[in-house]
Order: sequence, then C-alpha cells, then structure tokens
Amino acid sequence: MGNIYKMGKNVRGYSVGDRVAVAPIYGCGKCGHCISGHENLCNDVVVFGTNFNGGFAEYMLIPEKGIERGVLVKIDSSVPDEAATMLEPFSCALHGLRKIGIESGDSILVFGSGPLGLAFLLLSKRLGAGKVAVIARVREKLERAEEFGADITFITEKKDWMEEVRKYFGDSGINITITAASTLPVLEYSIELVKRRGKVLIFSGLPTGTKLILDPNYLHYNEITICGTIDSTIDDYKRTALIAPYLGLERFATHIFSLNKIKDGFETTKDKDRLRVNINIMENSTK
Repeated sequence: MGNIYKMGKNVRGYSVGDRVAVAPIYGCGKCGHCISGHENLCNDVVVFGTNFNGGFAEYMLIPEKGIERGVLVKIDSSVPDEAATMLEPFSCALHGLRKIGIESGDSILVFGSGPLGLAFLLLSKRLGAGKVAVIARVREKLERAEEFGADITFITEKKDWMEEVRKYFGDSGINITITAASTLPVLEYSIELVKRRGKVLIFSGLPTGTKLILDPNYLHYNEITICGTIDSTIDDYKRTALIAPYLGLERFATHIFSLNKIKDGFETTKDKDRLRVNINIMENSTK
C-alpha cells in the first residue's frame, strides 16, 4: 500500500500521488494459464519479495510487465492503510471460495481461526453463506472468530467435538469444509465431515512429502469434490479491493511497527494474540 511517486513516460491510466496497492503476483501473459486468467499457475510467475525485489523499503519499482498485467490497483479513500495490507491474503481466500463454488445458503466449516481462517469466515458471510462455523485448538482464537461473526465455534480439545459438529449441522449437513490449518488430520476430518455431494477446499499447504490415505470409493459413492487452491489472480485482487470497504479489514492490524523496528515486528509474529503484524514504511513511531 502506498502512493505513486514517479511514473515512466509510457504509463497510462495513473497519476503521481494515486493511492495504490500492488497485486504481488503476475505471469508472463502469454502462456495458457495467463491467457485464461490463472497467472498464479504460470511457470514464469513473478512474485514480489520472492523472485523480484520488493517490500520493506520506502520506494519500490514496479516493472513494465507488471504494469501491463494490471498489478497496480487503485484503492478507495474509504479503505484505511492498515486494511489495504490485508488485500493479498483476502484475495487468496476469495480465490479459493470462487473455485470451490460457494452458493447462497451454503453451510461451511472452517478449520483454523488465524488470519486466513477469519478471512474465509468474513468472505463466506459476504458471499451469502448460511451457517459458518469455525473450529480450532485454541480457545482465545475462537473467541476472536465469534467476535468476527462465526455462528458457532468448536474446540478440538474436547473429545466429542465431532459429535457436536454433526449435531449442530443436523440432517442438512455441511456443504463446504475449508482447511485453513496446516495439519494432515485437519484434511482427514474435512473429508470425513462434509455431506454427500459436499466440497472440500484444501487451502493450507502441508509439509513436503505428506501423504493422504484415502478410500476412493468414499468419494465415488458420496460424490465428494476435493480441490486445492494456491495464491490468487489479479482479478481476485481487484475484486477484493472493491469489497474491502465492507469487510472491516483494519481489525486485522493488531500490531504496527516502523521500518527501523522491523526486527521487533518479526518477533511479534510469534505472539499468540496477534493477527497481522504491519510494517509502516513511512513512520518512525510504534504502536
């Protein structure tokens, strides 16, 4: 999130001073994935801060190809800076929900109550879901999920938590389960709990080499759909920017540090009570 300081002579559609955010991924623009709008799967994808320098600096160069692909997204003045920093993770959650095909009234069970679990909660509600439940291991995080609008929460420390989940959703069952926590048991529970003709979204990655033992007949006879998603597209990012004013994303910025306190910021990511740790490049104060 920042303002345009200087522009190349051939740049069109922007002005110096424009308030913008940067979609951090763009593809080559020529391959089949890019042409179909799935630049996140491009073999030559550019990721700011990973294979292209960016972030943690007062000024950042956006390459010509990035401008052409549309990575600079203008941000409405009603969206606070702290909220705009959440566009990337929320766009990833939106990408997952769009692929899994959420429909009005769907019942959803989200595994995980960290920032992305809460993103799925807020977006599911915004997209018209019915009951949205959140399940996690830590009671304090579930309290935050309740504050953010979860219809009910479950804690896995209770031995009978699966029975409680089934009782709550009743005969109508769970349309969609979402893994926003990186453990194999979460994935196994997600498949076990979803209803017939239900859908499982594998969002969180697992350690390399993880294997899932699965009875294909269970999927076959129950018509269960399982899909995974990674990152987001520029279109997802732009859609997220449009609905950002209605999501209250500034609530996620629980800690803000100046650039010269970046080490303290990284240490704070270990705190259990944090959501999003932000680095304010232009400020020397900490709050």
